[in-house]
Amino acid sequence: MSGIGCAGCSFVNPPTLPRCIQCKKMMPDDKAKVILLHEQLLAMQKRFVELSSEQATLRDDCDVDADLRRRESEFKAKEQRCDEIMTEMQATATSLLAEAKTAKPAAKAKHEAAALRKARKEWEQTKAADEEKLRMAWDELKVAEAVHRKTVQIEKVKQGSLVSIKTKELKAARTQVTLLKKKVQALETEMTMQTRRLKKATQRVSHLTLKYMPATAEAPRATKKRRVGRLTKDDDTSANDDDDDVEVVEVVGANEEEASDEASEGEGVDDEGDVIDDDNQDTSIALPRGWKWPNVPVANQWQLWYCGDGVVGPLSRVARDHPTRVPMGVKRVVQKFIDTAVAHDIAESPDVLETLNDKTIAAVFDQTWDVLLFHNPEGNLIDEEPFDAVAFRAMKASVLVKYFPRTPTRSNWEFVWPGGTRHLVPPDWEIDPATTPLRTLWFYWFRGDADSGIGPFRCIPSRELKGCKGRTLHLVSSLAAIPVALDLVPSEGVLMQLPEPKLMALFDQVLAIWQDEIPDEDKGKGHGWDDGSVSCATATAVYVVRKRKSLP
Repeated sequence: MSGIGCAGCSFVNPPTLPRCIQCKKMMPDDKAKVILLHEQLLAMQKRFVELSSEQATLRDDCDVDADLRRRESEFKAKEQRCDEIMTEMQATATSLLAEAKTAKPAAKAKHEAAALRKARKEWEQTKAADEEKLRMAWDELKVAEAVHRKTVQIEKVKQGSLVSIKTKELKAARTQVTLLKKKVQALETEMTMQTRRLKKATQRVSHLTLKYMPATAEAPRATKKRRVGRLTKDDDTSANDDDDDVEVVEVVGANEEEASDEASEGEGVDDEGDVIDDDNQDTSIALPRGWKWPNVPVANQWQLWYCGDGVVGPLSRVARDHPTRVPMGVKRVVQKFIDTAVAHDIAESPDVLETLNDKTIAAVFDQTWDVLLFHNPEGNLIDEEPFDAVAFRAMKASVLVKYFPRTPTRSNWEFVWPGGTRHLVPPDWEIDPATTPLRTLWFYWFRGDADSGIGPFRCIPSRELKGCKGRTLHLVSSLAAIPVALDLVPSEGVLMQLPEPKLMALFDQVLAIWQDEIPDEDKGKGHGWDDGSVSCATATAVYVVRKRKSLP
């Protein structure tokens, strides 16, 4: 039971009694009682935290053990499936070899080969005609979609918003697009059915050719391994085992013409018979002659970046394939919008933005625009009131980029010291590393000291920061590089745009990572390592010691 121990007889008395129950000696004063009770409370809280962490650890261990057993059973099932597939393939190969030994005269084989060539020629002619129809349908569809997009995206000269076209014209355009899409789908379905029918006919004729091939004309047969993939423990746990990757053996017959034809149906082949790797083909966008980067307001620039204009497609792909064609202002503005959207949880990641539709992309722009104007961690783009929101939204990227925060030149430094020299800090300002917590310096590094009117320390020369040694700045700079290096944030731009709660939560992660590399004996008697309240002087001393120990 918790209480106050007597100094004379060590009997534990209730905190409210002025004298010991056993020896009647005066108890400590109220202040001492409060201190003793507080220490007991801290000890109980610490023990409670330890017991809670042990319970969570046991729960996690149970979950991991169950997951391992489940994965082990799934792996055994897949191994059994692999064995069954290998057995089936071996049986198929044995049957094919047995049929080849009973081949019939070559006349039958020649007749079947001629029939195969004739059927293939007819199929190629039909395929070419269908491909031409499909190409023409796609061209009509692209033209219709381009006209539709261009009509919908006409700008109003003053308001900077999109002008809607007439209802009848819009319905007619949508109807035309729908009909063309149905036509394309019908042609694709027809081509697929014809391809399947020809493939079945080809397999049937090839089988007859192999079956009646004379033994004297039969070329040596061999087997080759067609590597499709290997099963691992990390394979997906889908119940459909037919899609799992396995390594199988494919029998290669003596009929090289048949093998080459089958290869040409599956993967593309070049003139020399080598298989073409579709992944290595050039997929860059070819720009039309005389095409120029559109000089439109930022809202339309953002829409074109992800949704395109119907002529060259999304401008993000143009920027990837032709980086020299992107204006510097557009590149900076779009990247700032991407970083802000990810930092403020408007978008999950930069890659997710490329999968959104037109309406969602516009909504992302509106939310990000509001953050940059009025809730910008790096400083709002507009501080003057009132301002013309419509005119500001209609700005081009080359104009808007001038509103982004920049490091001022010496002639524009804010504070004038005695003697007329300009500086970035007030004349009487100085930071004390012995009393300044490392957590505060982290915040100053990204946001600055707003109470003193000082900007982010990362943008200020070290000679301006009185009291802050170069080793201390090197420490916080090294800590600031950890999030990007360990993929805690996607990029440095996202790091600069993080709201204050997320920025300080990130500091806790970085401090925990750094502490894992520091032995307890190197920390000395400094306190506050767990919550970041350790002084900058103590943290810098530990940092210097660790750097010296790491030297060879």
